[in-house]
Amino acid sequence: MAPEDDPQVAWLSGLLNEEPRIAAQEEFGTELVRRVRVWIGGLDDRGVSSAWRLRFRLDEPAGLEGLEATDVDPGDLAWQLNFELQATDDDALIVEAEDVWLLPTDSVSMGGRRLDNPREMLVAELGRASKLYPRLETALEDTQPTRLELNTARAYQFLREFRPALVEQGFAVEAPEWWDQPTMRLGARLRIESGEHETDTGPGSGETQAARLGLDAAGAVCVGYLGRRARADPVRV
Repeated sequence: MAPEDDPQVAWLSGLLNEEPRIAAQEEFGTELVRRVRVWIGGLDDRGVSSAWRLRFRLDEPAGLEGLEATDVDPGDLAWQLNFELQATDDDALIVEAEDVWLLPTDSVSMGGRRLDNPREMLVAELGRASKLYPRLETALEDTQPTRLELNTARAYQFLREFRPALVEQGFAVEAPEWWDQPTMRLGARLRIESGEHETDTGPGSGETQAARLGLDAAGAVCVGYLGRRARADPVRV
């Protein structure tokens, strides 16, 4: 079988041949790159002992305050999961992924701290994180991954289900400031329509975070953002 006809054969041929290149058809080239990056991430298990770590920053969609005046479904809003490198001994020392790809490939001094192979580290750590959050494999298909776009349901799922696991494994995850403040008066209101009655939840309730994200598992949701409201259809992950 010719190397260009099979991704596994192409990969092995590239490792064994003297020429540092891999012949691959365009149709499976992206998949080959993704698999290799995940594999490399598994080999380089840096963990919490490294001087630098991968940091995720989830930015909420812009223009939420004016959502009520539009026909936009809150479930379709785009949340940006940004990638960064952060010094483990100084939370304020952060290098955004866009800047990582502008840095030298070997090493650089950032804030008096040495950062070796920043590009390789970013990709390797994304590969390691993808084992916990498989949706990151989509970002690894990019030649220079910087962020991952999520809809509202997936953003909520990331915060609730995957964020704790990532933090436990040594990654840093910055959520919107209101996520860890259940008693904060968000002005959010959840209305679950079941027959002729509705249920409102006050600040600090378990559903407040879901309401703030525009989610509902049972019926229609009314989201109040600091006194503003927007109607959304049920959202499924």
